Amino acid sequence: QIQYNKSILFTFPVGISKSMNVSACNVTLLEEFPALPSEREQFLEKNDQHLKQIDKLLQEKNELLEKNKQLHQDRVSLNGKNKLLEQEKDQLFNVNLKKNRLRQWYKQLKQQKDELAKDKNELLQNKLELEKKKNELLQENKQLIQEECNLYQEKLKLQEEKDLLERKNRELEDKIVEKENQISELLRKVNKPKCPPGWQRFMSSCYQLSTEANTWMYAKQNCESKGAQLMMLNDETEQTFVNNCLVETSSTWIGLNVKHNNYSQSLKWVDGSEMTFSFFFSYGCRPNNHFYQGTSQESCMYMNASVYSSSVCDQKRGWICEM
Repeated sequence: QIQYNKSILFTFPVGISKSMNVSACNVTLLEEFPALPSEREQFLEKNDQHLKQIDKLLQEKNELLEKNKQLHQDRVSLNGKNKLLEQEKDQLFNVNLKKNRLRQWYKQLKQQKDELAKDKNELLQNKLELEKKKNELLQENKQLIQEECNLYQEKLKLQEEKDLLERKNRELEDKIVEKENQISELLRKVNKPKCPPGWQRFMSSCYQLSTEANTWMYAKQNCESKGAQLMMLNDETEQTFVNNCLVETSSTWIGLNVKHNNYSQSLKWVDGSEMTFSFFFSYGCRPNNHFYQGTSQESCMYMNASVYSSSVCDQKRGWICEM
C-alpha cells in the first residue's frame, strides 16, 4: 500500500502541470468561444474536486509517510527488542542450562546425601555395636584384672609356700649333710687304731691334755704336728666328757676362733667350718664376756670348767688335742 501511495504521489505533479495548461487554454477558449462558460465552470468544479482529492491524497501521503516513519521506528524498536529478546532468549537458555545443571547437581547431591545418610546410619549402627563390644571387653578386662589379682595373690601364696619349702628343704639338706659328716666322722673315728700312749679315748676320738701353756697358734701347730687338731666340740656328749674328765679348773684353748669386723663377727673351727653346735650356748656352757676384746681383729676361744670365753690369741693357756 505504501508503494501504491508513492506511485500516486509521483503521478500527481504531472497532472497538476497539465491542469495549469488547461486553465490557460480555457481562458483562450473563452475569448475565442464565449459559449463555453458553463463547461468551464463544470471543468473548474471538477478540477477543484481533483485538487481537493490531490490535497487529500497529499495529506494521506504525509500521514502514510509519518506512519511509514513511525513504522520504521517501530521496526527499529522491534529489531532492538528482538535483539533484546534474542539476548534474553540466550540468557534464558543459559539460565535453563544452568538450571538443568543445578538440577543435575541437586540430584547428585541429593543422591550423595541419601548415601551419606545411609552411611551415617551404618556408622551409627557400627558405633553402637562397637560400644557394646567395648563394654563387653571392659567387663572381660575387669574380670581378667580380678582374675590376675587373684592369680597374683595365689602366686604370692605359692611363692611363700615354695620359699618355706625350699628353706625347710635346705635345712633338711644341711641336717642331712651334717648327719652324713657326723656319720663319716664317727666311722672314721671307729676305724681309727688304738689311741697312742698318753691319749684318752672317748667314743671314736682320742684326746690329749697339754702339760704346758702357750699361745693359741702354738697350740694349734702342736696338735697338727701330732696328726691331730685343737679340740672341736661336736655334740653334747663330747661337751660333757670334756668338762667332766679332762678339764677341771685349768684355762684351756679349744679349736675355735672369732673373726671381727665393724658390723659382725664369725666363729670358725680350725678346719674352716662354721660353728653350728647350739649346745655351746646352752645348759652349762656360758660365755662370760664378749667375744671381741681389746683392739685385735681376731680372738680365740678357751674354756675354764664349763665356762667358755674369748681373749686375745697371744695369751698362754693349756690346750686339748683331738684325733
